Amino acid sequence: MTVRVVWFKRDLRVTDHGPLYHAARQGPVAPLYVAEPEYWAQPDAGERRWGFVRETLLELDQTLSKLGQPLWFMHDSMINVLEYLKSRFGVFELYSHQETGVQWCNRRNQIVREWCRRNGVLWREWPVCGVLRRATGAERWQAAWKDFMAQPRYPSPKTLPMVGTSPLKPEVWPETIGADPTPCVLRQAGGRAAAAQELKSFLQARGQNYFRDTHYPATAFDGGSRLSPYLAHGVISLRETVQQSRRALQTYHSRRSADWVKSINEFLSRLYLRSHYMQQMEDEPGMESLNLHKSFNGLREHQFEEAKFDAWKNGETGFPLIDAAMKALIQYGWINYQLRGLLMSFAANQLWLHWREPALHLARLSIDYDPAVHFPLTQQFAGTTGMFEQKIYNPVTESHRLDPAGKFIRAECSALREVSDAYLHAPWKMPHAEQIMSGCVIGQDYPMPIINNEDATLVAGQRLKAHLEERLDPMETARVRAAHLRSIKLD
Repeated sequence: MTVRVVWFKRDLRVTDHGPLYHAARQGPVAPLYVAEPEYWAQPDAGERRWGFVRETLLELDQTLSKLGQPLWFMHDSMINVLEYLKSRFGVFELYSHQETGVQWCNRRNQIVREWCRRNGVLWREWPVCGVLRRATGAERWQAAWKDFMAQPRYPSPKTLPMVGTSPLKPEVWPETIGADPTPCVLRQAGGRAAAAQELKSFLQARGQNYFRDTHYPATAFDGGSRLSPYLAHGVISLRETVQQSRRALQTYHSRRSADWVKSINEFLSRLYLRSHYMQQMEDEPGMESLNLHKSFNGLREHQFEEAKFDAWKNGETGFPLIDAAMKALIQYGWINYQLRGLLMSFAANQLWLHWREPALHLARLSIDYDPAVHFPLTQQFAGTTGMFEQKIYNPVTESHRLDPAGKFIRAECSALREVSDAYLHAPWKMPHAEQIMSGCVIGQDYPMPIINNEDATLVAGQRLKAHLEERLDPMETARVRAAHLRSIKLD
C-alpha cells in the first residue's frame, strides 16, 4: 500500500492540518520533519528559534505517537531525505502545505518538485492562511480569505497506523543547529499546549483592553495576544484563531462588553493584515532582498556604516526607546509592532542603513519570525514599498508617546532607572550635576547619541526627495498599488 509522507514545515500541529487529514484518509502516513542544515545556516536563522521549534516538535511527536505513528525526524538535505524515503518505501506520495518563504525555500521547493517529477512521486500541496497562488485583484483576494477562514477546520486523525520509527530518536535530536547563538532566556515556550493557553487567556482575560494595550510596550507583553510565535510556526492555525476569536466576539456582543468587542475586532483586523503581508510576499518573492518599488533602487545600498549598525543592534544608540526595544527583543525574542517599526525606521532613515542587514538581525532575534510577514513589514517601515507617504519617526517624540511614564525604558535600560522623568527620553540634555546624582553619566554609564536626530532626519528627507525627483516611476507606483494596496479592515 502506498505511504503518504506528510512533510511538516511551518505547520507543526495535527489539528486543522489539511495534508495530514487527507493523507490519513488514504492509508498509512509517515509524518516527517526535516531539520535542513542549509536552511538553518541562512543569515536569518537563530538558535533561539530552533529551541522553540524543537520544543514544539517534541510535543508534536508525543501527540502523533498517541495516534499510533511517531514523528519522523531527519537532519539532512531534503533531497537526501527523499532518496532515503524512496529506498525505504518504494513508491510514495508527498503531502504538505504550500510555503511562502525566502528565495532559498523557493529554490529548494523547485528542486524537490523536479525530483518528484523525475521519480514519479505525486506532491500535493494545500493552501495556508488564505494565501492564493497567482492572486489577482484585492477584492478577489479578500473574498477568498473570508471564505477560507469560514470553512470548517480539519479534525485531527483518530489513529495513524504504524509505518516505522523515526531514523533519529527524540533524545538525540540536536539541541543546537549551528545558527546565530544569541541566547534568549525569557522566550515563550513552544508547543500546542502553550499556544492553546495563550489563546484562551487572551480571549477570556488578558485581551479586554487589547485595542489600547497592544500599542504600548509597557502593557503589550501582557495585553497583547502573544500568539505570533505560534502562528508563525503553525502550532495553531490562523483559521482556528480567527474562528475562536469570532465566537468570543459574539459572546461579548451579547454581553454588550464594549471594550471586548473593540479589542477583538482590532485583533481580527491584525490577523487579516497578517495574511495580507503573506500574500504580498507570495506575489513578490524577491522582497527579502529587493525593494518592492523599483524606484527606490540605489537609494541606500552603497552607504552602510558598520559602526552605526553595531550600535543599533547592541542597543547602544543613545536613544532610550530605541535601545530599550532592542534589549527587550534580545531578552524576550519578541516586541510589539510599534517597536519593530520604530527600530526599522530609525535604522533605515536616521542611520541611513540599507534595510537588508537590519531586517536579518531582527529576524535572527525574533521567535515569531515568519519571512512572509517580516520582509513586507520591513519594507513598509523602511519606506520602500511606494504605497504610502514615507514617515520618518522621531525617536524622542515616539518615546514620550509610547512610554510616557518610562516604565518600559527603565525596565530594559538599567543605567537609566534613576534618571528623572524630565530627562529620561533625552538623557543627553541632563545637566552634569544631575547625571552624577542619578548615577548615569552620559558617555560613561549610557552612550551619547550616535547621531544628531534633527540633522539626520533632515538629511534623510533631502536624500529621499532628491532620489525620487530623479528616479520616481509613476507606472511602477501604479503597479505596486494595484497589486498590493488591500484594505486592512474587514467588512
